[in-house]
Amino acid sequence: MIGAMSAGTIIAVLATIAAVGAWWAAQMSARAAATLTRIEQARWHTDLYPQLDITCRAQMSDRATLMVELTGPPGLHHLDSVTVAIRNDGLDHPPRAGGLTADQIAEQIWGPYRLVPGVDGTEHPGRTVTIRRVLLPGDSRPFALERTGPPTTVDRAGWIQRYENDPLRLTVTCRQGDQEWDVHRSVDVAPLATS
Repeated sequence: MIGAMSAGTIIAVLATIAAVGAWWAAQMSARAAATLTRIEQARWHTDLYPQLDITCRAQMSDRATLMVELTGPPGLHHLDSVTVAIRNDGLDHPPRAGGLTADQIAEQIWGPYRLVPGVDGTEHPGRTVTIRRVLLPGDSRPFALERTGPPTTVDRAGWIQRYENDPLRLTVTCRQGDQEWDVHRSVDVAPLATS
């Protein structure tokens, strides 16, 4: 009887070890599957990074038109929305005694153009606009721009001269479903076409 109990105990221990081994193998398999899924999602996200043709042309009266066209990749069938954001010139603009406050500096667009407030829902100061309209490959979307006004401490002529030949620095955020991509560009402003 004692020998039979020992065999039963041994079988129970071996069954427990087998169960723990199976549980451990299942955990490792689940982790590997999760890792592969993350890798595949990252690859898919990268493969669908939007290809945009972005141009800007000066118009009359301190205006310009920014054109954003979705050109690819082939697997990206559409975008659900596009957000255009004007970025600053990349330089530091620290507050100075008797000058602009930190809030005024943060609100100021330090560059040649801004989005026109009131057009397409653009709010003051004209830094960003979101278009919630499906954009298909080959579709382009114009955005109205106007010359950025100088801060109160700078004269307009000096401001225009400072940014006359600077590119327009942009971040275009493209969304499709729960996927989002940021496309960063510096776009030269083509001069006004003359006939």
